[in-house]
Order: sequence, then C-alpha cells, then structure tokens
Amino acid sequence: MAGVTERDLDGFFKRMKFYLDVSHKARDALASETAYAFSVFDYIEPDENRLSKIIADLLNPRGKHGQGGAFLRAFLEMLDSCGCCIPEDIDAKVDEAIVVREAATTSLADSARRIDIRIEFPGGFGIGIENKPWAGEQPGQLEAYAKELYRGSRGNYVLVFLCKRGHIIVSLSPDEKAKLEQEGKFAIVHYSGKFLGWLRTCRKRAEAEKVRFFLKDLARYVEDWLLGEELTEKSDVES
Repeated sequence: MAGVTERDLDGFFKRMKFYLDVSHKARDALASETAYAFSVFDYIEPDENRLSKIIADLLNPRGKHGQGGAFLRAFLEMLDSCGCCIPEDIDAKVDEAIVVREAATTSLADSARRIDIRIEFPGGFGIGIENKPWAGEQPGQLEAYAKELYRGSRGNYVLVFLCKRGHIIVSLSPDEKAKLEQEGKFAIVHYSGKFLGWLRTCRKRAEAEKVRFFLKDLARYVEDWLLGEELTEKSDVES
C-alpha cells in the first residue's frame, strides 16, 4: 500500500483495539441483564434421541408447550413448500393428530425397526420422520419405512429425512427416491435450511414467553453446533 507507513498501521490497530475493548466492556455490562450467551443446550448436549424427543414434543398438539397444533401446522406448511402432497382438509385434523416416538414397524418382516417420529391423522394420512443429525442410515432403512408408511396409511403419507446438508441418501435407491419425490411422498429437510426456518416460524407463533425462549435457544444451537459442523466438513472437502 503506497504511502502507508508503519506509524499509520500502528495507529490503525491501536484504534481498533480501543473499539473492541469498548465493545467487550459494553457486552459484559449487559450480560447480567440479557444473559446473551446463556443457553440450556450448552449443558444438555443433545444426542439424536434427545433431539427426536424435542421435535416430537413440539409437533404434538397436546404437548407441554401448550400451543396446541400451531407448531404442527407450521411443519405441514414447511412440507407443502417442499413439494409434499398434503391433504387439503388436513388443517381441521391437526388437533386430533397422534405423535409417536420410536414407532414400531408392524407391517415389516423386520419388526425391530423403529421410525423416530410418526404422526397419524384422522382419515389415514401419516408422516414418518427419520432423524439423522450425525449417524448414517442402516441398510434399506428408508425403503423399509416408506413401505411401512404406505401400508399403514393406505398410500397417503410423507416420509421426511431430517439431516445435515450434504448427507447422501444410501438406503433408498435413486429411482425410488425420484419416484417418491415426484409423488410428493418424500422430502429431505436440512437442519440448517427448512428445519431452522420452521423453528423460527414456531417462535413467532408461540404465545408463551418461556416457549419462545426455548425455541430461540434451540435455533441458536442448530446454527452454532450443527451448522458449524457442516461448515467444517465443507472446508475439509474443499481443502
């Protein structure tokens, strides 16, 4: 940089340090009132099962969040935006939906398989959610779940695969995946994409302050932890 002296650079960095120090002091002064860095998820370190339980509880119209079917309706809207085939009369059935964790696959030969979250609506429509924030799929897993949902919901279903961005589906053939997507029966939902957007929508619609705080913390966890891992993996691939 022509004309820039060592003295100029020294003055610049001293000014920057001053502004940073002022910023840190202001932040620390507000910490006792705002607790900006505090989050319950810094302590519980959710694993796959705990995340599935949280998601299932939020989707449950009779969940302890007390918001009725608001979050499930937002989830259905998200699936609709993904191109999924959602019944036109589903809104009237949301409050009667049944949400089950670790749902048994009763129509399969391998009945030991469990769908992470299963949602059944009056009239036969069903949703299955397989949550894989870290682990990979078991052989034939998604194909088996699609068959189970087809039989249990008389073909009227959506299978959701919840995962990090960049995950490659291995338990569903490319042809079957394309077929189900075309029929509106399969959707890949990324934590850092549609899922994060759903959490933010839920927070806007929540009427209880403590629920809004919880959803804000959960969204921040997704941003800081899961998205951080995605960015790290992307950097590793590109390097």
